[in-house]
Amino acid sequence: DTDVGISGNSARYNNLEKIDVGQAFSFAVPLSNNLALFTKPDQLSIFADNQIKQTVSLELLNQDGFVSLSSFGDNLYFLEKDAGRVVQYKQPLLENAVQPSYWIRTKEKKPSGAESITVLKSTGLVYTLTKDNSIWRYRDGVFDALIELSIFPFPKNLMKLVSSPSFSGFAILEPAQERIVL
Repeated sequence: DTDVGISGNSARYNNLEKIDVGQAFSFAVPLSNNLALFTKPDQLSIFADNQIKQTVSLELLNQDGFVSLSSFGDNLYFLEKDAGRVVQYKQPLLENAVQPSYWIRTKEKKPSGAESITVLKSTGLVYTLTKDNSIWRYRDGVFDALIELSIFPFPKNLMKLVSSPSFSGFAILEPAQERIVL
């Protein structure tokens, strides 16, 4: 049995299992019917049937490093550190995978200080969260809207955007104020 703390409460999960895969991962996202595990700087592993099934080295467009990862269908979307550029890997597991590309179009505004990315599974819209607590929305690689939150108390330090196929929107994690903004 494993106890998991949730907002000061404890929940018991009897079906959790520890699986030792012998390496540390930076990000994990669903990809098709599997779990994509990313290890910096460029290793992508696929976890299925309680084991690592496949590992590939991704071609990097530069050496800035990634700060966040999201997925949509068979595609991965990495957010580059500080530059606010989104790198798209279309079906990265195929033998003849398409080369990575910058998903936000060249002349479009990019969010400097970007920290987190999520792609809404229901719409395909891409959202990025910045250090100044603003959220940038993109549609098909084109800047669509700047979302400024009007919540009280005002956010101190928003950390991460999270979305799920079972939820039509996204959640924003803010550990500094011990809350989740929906």
